[in-house]
Amino acid sequence: MSCAHPHHQLEAYTDEQRRLLAEIAELNSGILAAHRDGRALEGVLATIDPDPARYMFVDEGRGSLRDQLAQAREALAAAPTIAGHRRLAGELVQPSRFASRP
Repeated sequence: MSCAHPHHQLEAYTDEQRRLLAEIAELNSGILAAHRDGRALEGVLATIDPDPARYMFVDEGRGSLRDQLAQAREALAAAPTIAGHRRLAGELVQPSRFASRP
């Protein structure tokens, strides 16, 4: 199911917006990998607070998304490993048909 909002339809994106979305997706993948590796991400998360994707469609970003993403990539590259961190295995939780949706 896709969102009906016109800004959320990929076909409506400009080439520049598609490039920015690809950069955001790449950063997200890097953050997930760093999380799996037990790295401290506070500095990274502070650079993208609250959400870089929203700056594409509202004036709050004032065209600063590329700078924000560059700062986040630098913070991610510098994120230290948390000493003694050990990731535990998880188990699949079966979905509930009564789960609420946002």
